[in-house]
Amino acid sequence: MIFQSRYEAWSYLWILLKNKIFDFSDTVILWILRGGSIIAQQLSLELGICVNFVIIKSLYYDGKKIWAVVQNWLTIYNKKLIWKLWLSEEEVEDIRKKAFEEAKDERERFWLKNYDFTWKQVVIVDDWVKTWFTAVAAAKFAKQSWARRIIFAFPVIRDKALAWIKNFFDEIIFPEVSDDSNFNLHKYYMSYYSLNSEEVMEVIQKLKQSNCFIG
Repeated sequence: MIFQSRYEAWSYLWILLKNKIFDFSDTVILWILRGGSIIAQQLSLELGICVNFVIIKSLYYDGKKIWAVVQNWLTIYNKKLIWKLWLSEEEVEDIRKKAFEEAKDERERFWLKNYDFTWKQVVIVDDWVKTWFTAVAAAKFAKQSWARRIIFAFPVIRDKALAWIKNFFDEIIFPEVSDDSNFNLHKYYMSYYSLNSEEVMEVIQKLKQSNCFIG
């Protein structure tokens, strides 16, 4: 399946969500900045429920994704890959600190505040899933905030990533899975581009105008 845009991907995802989730009471949407913006916005407008977002910075070394750092210093490592790359503890810590500073700067740029998900159902949204790092980081972030149920919804995922993440969520919802070894976002979206800071702020402002943004 090839989506014309994020909006078309959202429409497919929305049908699945309606058919699988019957109770959206005490629910919060957790948007993974920046990819899940359109999905988060549309889901919020359809359901009239609030949105917060989580900042996750993926770390690369020698072209390989080795871990992810979340805004609250939560870190997800690929320990096997770090070992294969012969990275020292000092190198690991230096890269982690750099990523956390980037996450902190972005958090301040968008005036993000901490939010308590205690006993909430959290629907985490993104526009695609290639590796397990970001998904697992978002799940652990919600779990640390005492979410009672964690759902992950997105349009397309690589099959290897699905195998990694399935045990971290109560439910995973998606219309398309790919076994393509050269998995690339542009193979599944005819029109796709990354949102800049101004466009992210525009989405946040629209959500605030609808009283649907928390943070």
